[in-house]
Amino acid sequence: MACATGVFGQVSKQGDSAVVRVKKPAGGLDQAIDYKASDSIIFDIKRNKVYLFNDAVLIYGDLHLTAHYIEIDLTRKEIFAKGGVDSAGRYANLPVLKDGDESYKADSMRYNSNSKKGRVYGLRLTQEEAVIHLNKVLKNEDGSFAGQNGKITTCDADHPHFYFNASKIKVVPNNKVFFGAANLVVEDVPTPLAIPFGLAPIKKGRRNGILFPGYGYNQFNKSFYLQNFGYYTGLGEFADLTLSTDAYLNGDLRLSLGSNIVKRYRYRSNVNLSGSWFGNGAERTSPAFKRNADFSLRGGFAFDNKFLPGITLNGDLNVQTGNFNRLNSRNINDISRQQFQSSINFGRSFLKNKVNLAASARHLQNTATRDFRLELPSINLGVSSLTPFARKNSSGQKWYEQIRLSYNMAFNNVLNTKDTILFSKDYRTALKKTQNGIQHSIPIATNIKLLKGIVNLSPNLNYRETWYFKATDKFWDTASKTVQTKDVAGLNRINSWDVSASMNTNIYGTFQGLKAGKIRALRHTITPSVSVGYRPKISALQRGWQSTYTDSAGKSIKYNRFETGIFGGGNDQAESGSLGFGLNNNLQAKKVVSVDSAGNEKLDKVNLIDQFSITGSYNFFAKTLKMSDINANLNTTLLKKINITAGSGFSIYDKDSFARGAQRFQWDVNKSPVRMRRADVSLSTRLSPEMFGGKAGKEKPDTAAIEAPSEYFHYDMPWSMQFAWVFGYNAEIANRDLRVQNRINFSGDFNLTPEWKIGFTSGYDLVRKEIAASQFTVTRNLHCWQIDFSWIPSGFAKQWMFTLRPKAGMLQDLKIPKRAYSNPAMF
Repeated sequence: MACATGVFGQVSKQGDSAVVRVKKPAGGLDQAIDYKASDSIIFDIKRNKVYLFNDAVLIYGDLHLTAHYIEIDLTRKEIFAKGGVDSAGRYANLPVLKDGDESYKADSMRYNSNSKKGRVYGLRLTQEEAVIHLNKVLKNEDGSFAGQNGKITTCDADHPHFYFNASKIKVVPNNKVFFGAANLVVEDVPTPLAIPFGLAPIKKGRRNGILFPGYGYNQFNKSFYLQNFGYYTGLGEFADLTLSTDAYLNGDLRLSLGSNIVKRYRYRSNVNLSGSWFGNGAERTSPAFKRNADFSLRGGFAFDNKFLPGITLNGDLNVQTGNFNRLNSRNINDISRQQFQSSINFGRSFLKNKVNLAASARHLQNTATRDFRLELPSINLGVSSLTPFARKNSSGQKWYEQIRLSYNMAFNNVLNTKDTILFSKDYRTALKKTQNGIQHSIPIATNIKLLKGIVNLSPNLNYRETWYFKATDKFWDTASKTVQTKDVAGLNRINSWDVSASMNTNIYGTFQGLKAGKIRALRHTITPSVSVGYRPKISALQRGWQSTYTDSAGKSIKYNRFETGIFGGGNDQAESGSLGFGLNNNLQAKKVVSVDSAGNEKLDKVNLIDQFSITGSYNFFAKTLKMSDINANLNTTLLKKINITAGSGFSIYDKDSFARGAQRFQWDVNKSPVRMRRADVSLSTRLSPEMFGGKAGKEKPDTAAIEAPSEYFHYDMPWSMQFAWVFGYNAEIANRDLRVQNRINFSGDFNLTPEWKIGFTSGYDLVRKEIAASQFTVTRNLHCWQIDFSWIPSGFAKQWMFTLRPKAGMLQDLKIPKRAYSNPAMF
């Protein structure tokens, strides 16, 4: 590599790059220049010019210019650059000028550093998602560009698929584009869509403005509507605000207010409050007509661990009234969703992670049953296992050295009610039913190795104590002839203990030298286990946990003083002594996966059965039905493709034994050792090209991070399908028609061509002979545009929708939607 300094002389070098640094000359350019070229650099002393040939690079202050050919006029302080013809005869290696954060590409350009003006030919300017093509452009001193007969588009192809053909254009980089009369051109065909002038914001980051609506038809209220019409604005550097609405022609309404707050490496949060007012279905002129209010409150927050080291602080919020999703959502999954939950979580560790504190507030809601549960707060304090008898220099082999002691405390304050009560004027009645209490748990355990470590024995002692701060006393009121209750404040303790021990070992059986197909060896691992447990008898009446009152007939009625306690307890405890047993099995094989040219086999270990277990227990102190169900469970993966899960429960007692509480053995009644009470089987698999030797698709992008008007499909994988068969049988259900469930669920997507993708979700109930809720989607990738078609053929959300939209986020409102419902009453 050659290097020279100064403006005089001539450097010419072939086949290698030449690099020159020109210092500031008297009367010349006002800054030093770095430039190089892969072919040659020539100085013209008479004209005071420098010529750079082939892969030329020039760095002048904040300017970084690359081109096939660059000419520098040191006297006029002017730079000229152009492309060149490559070996294929194409005009290539076009000039690319980087000015700070901005980048420009053109056929040729001329720039004067003194006047800060320039002239550009065939400019292609990229600003955020906007691409501007200009034939002849003047670059002004303020950095703006002005030109005539240009194209504005978001398509990044050299020959754009669509664009606005504008007569005059002025571009203020990182700000906005002004243009005169323009019309939309699609695939070089001019369309009737024309505008007299326009302004397009291209400023990086957030932009305030109106959110233009879509339109549709709601099946519930039989009304057309404008969807998501609103306004977006930034609130300082870290926050924003969005106000949107769905407005219906019949007067129904939805309003939403949402905000995001993000500070990098510190925290992020979002909140959205929505309310809707829909008619009750009566005629508008009827006195019975009224609009019912529903609302939704969603949000979340999280603090970065780097901002709060050692502390976890996050939360999510999702509270809705029963009909909000049903009336306002356009998504089939949201419409059918009935469970909602929220939480705020705090966690911290102390004393070298020996003590852990976790606090949370939770909400659980079922919009079908209207059940509403609120935990505010829930606090857990845990002390990890301590080994008080372990010695520092000991090997820890003594059983008493392995005694482990831990402690856990849980405090809960819970409200269980109905959302129809909580969100009404009677909410005070619900709040009075709040339950709270503290529960302590102290487990003590150790581990003992028997028979030189072959058998493992694990004894355990568990102590539990619950504190309630009020008890409920009942008495008979002779005046009202009803049972009255009275809360009595005070500390009430409910405690219990139990002991247990478990013992297990492993038994191995290996079969070598097999020639069963590709199987060469089998290994069967059996893990038998036995456990014993004891729980003493407790009389709740003697301990004061229960009491009695005398009714009008003089009969003594016993009741639990803590029947509404959050942790339960306060009941009689029967003496229990149980013997549990279990037998777990794992079956592995060594399988031939390949054979080399010398005939040597390469073996690989595979699981034929991941787990097959049989469990049960026997209660020595039970009066009847001492033997529990015998449960058998299986799970494995067949051919590394099909997941199999199966379970069943068997009883040694006759069915009537459970109904009458009388013990009758199945053998005595039906001459069979056991009776099946339940059985369930599920098979699931996912099929894709790589499973059959095809090429795996690329990893799917994070669609949640794409700021776009809708989800975009992943086009690299040709197809993918998921199947699941679920079968269940419950012999304890009296109605024979309801004992069996048998259904098939399936979903998937596939590419008809690299640009066409079809997706579907459906299922079939083999018992009821009906199709489950289904949805079909078709998507066409048009490079810079996308066509979406969605069809829900049945159910409450029965509809279809067609949308043609550009992919660019800045043109998300330039879309052509068409929605219709298949209900004849709508037309």
